[in-house]
Amino acid sequence: KAMLRLVANTNQSMATLLEWINQAVCSEKNGIDRFASIALINYNSLDKTAQIATCGINPVVLYSAKDKSIKKISMDTEPIGVEKTAKYSDIDLSLDVGDVLVSCTDGVTECLNNDGIQYSLDNLLNTLKANANLDGKGIAGKLKDNVKKFRGDAQQYDDQTFLVVKIQG
Repeated sequence: KAMLRLVANTNQSMATLLEWINQAVCSEKNGIDRFASIALINYNSLDKTAQIATCGINPVVLYSAKDKSIKKISMDTEPIGVEKTAKYSDIDLSLDVGDVLVSCTDGVTECLNNDGIQYSLDNLLNTLKANANLDGKGIAGKLKDNVKKFRGDAQQYDDQTFLVVKIQG
């Protein structure tokens, strides 16, 4: 977290920031396994563009308001701290009013209910599509409520974090 804060205030691409952080974490291991999954999203509200880079996290998904479709826009990559020479890629997007970007930790999609069934990315995507007309806070609330309802009284074993970005006019 501290390394991200140190490098964030630059004009470098999101992928470059991940590579810098990764090299620093790999250099500081001292025999301790440390790794992190991150999605960096740099949104420019003036021209409605975003640059995204991810490492070791569930895919960032895009709900398109224009055609009401959802697609995974990020690739599978090594988490930070695993391989010092790992390379990350930038994904550049042009966004429209009403579009929604969603990222979440694996604690969401791998959440188990009382029957040992995982919540899954499909459940998340269906909930996103059904609630895409809401604002970002509303969508995040519906996602959280849906995961909680699915889990029931089963114990939660992992963190559950959502990032929802809804493009406004």
